[in-house]
Amino acid sequence: EGAKGMSLKDALKMKPPKRPKAPPMPELEEFKAEQPKYAAECLNYQNLWKKVTETFKDEEDNQVEKTEKLLAEPATEGAELDDYHPCEVAKAAGGIFGPWGGGDGSSAPENMMYADWNDCMQGDIERDLASARLDYHGALTEFIMEMVEAGGGMICDAIPDVMIAPFGAGVAMNPGKICEGAMELVGAINTFAGP
Repeated sequence: EGAKGMSLKDALKMKPPKRPKAPPMPELEEFKAEQPKYAAECLNYQNLWKKVTETFKDEEDNQVEKTEKLLAEPATEGAELDDYHPCEVAKAAGGIFGPWGGGDGSSAPENMMYADWNDCMQGDIERDLASARLDYHGALTEFIMEMVEAGGGMICDAIPDVMIAPFGAGVAMNPGKICEGAMELVGAINTFAGP
């Protein structure tokens, strides 16, 4: 008669298959954290990278502080860097933290830290500001001197000549000429002093 299907009644009487056993728990490998190795040129920054302190919690939830010395990747020690490498660019930058820029007169370190670099950039800004102040005061002084010369010239032209001749004989004085000489002296001082 061919294949006959199972009735629902028979299917409900069947026992479900046994659940297979769970696979054994895999053994977990233990890992120990290690400090990475860095390129030698990245560690050559004063005391910034001589040692690193990290804080973490152990298995018992206790806070642990660990300090380690950073080591250079052996392949990078003594290696020559390209001119455009950031460390070479920072090494080539230098100068003096001069008083005009708000510095103390000390020389920039060979490998400048970001703080030194920022101080250097701020020094450029301060020097530019001091130079602008100097230019402003020079221009202001020149303007005032020109106004004094122009005003003095008008006053000198207005001073009349004086004749002192009580009995027909005497002296003629030209205070306007004296005033013009004084104004010429003011102009010469302005030219000599500069802005």
